[in-house]
Amino acid sequence: MHHTKIDPDIIFKSFDIRELLCVVPERNRRRFYRIEISQGLWCPLVIRAWGRIGSTVKVKLDFHNSLEEALAGANKLLGKRLRRGYSVKSESLVENALPVHPVEIKNVRIRRNNADDNLSFPFFQ
Repeated sequence: MHHTKIDPDIIFKSFDIRELLCVVPERNRRRFYRIEISQGLWCPLVIRAWGRIGSTVKVKLDFHNSLEEALAGANKLLGKRLRRGYSVKSESLVENALPVHPVEIKNVRIRRNNADDNLSFPFFQ
């Protein structure tokens, strides 16, 4: 497996958001990817949204037992996207050029990553 070093300025260190773009006109590729670490009601979660620019947004939620696990998961996703040609966008995609309205969000998937079996989530039962 090919590992590249991620710039220390862009890795996740706490609750934060990273927005990435992959635009390759000659391959008709116009994609975005957004990774956010947030505090949920019961535990930290990684929220990721992706899709083709201008089309329906897909969202996935990953619950983690601790902030450290969420950070590791988010940094792994960040490294994978950077290796696949994405670059970190300094300006917000959501607030400026690519407004995302809740109606555009489809296919939300929820998953527990390494979650403790003692945690009780009403929507997992």
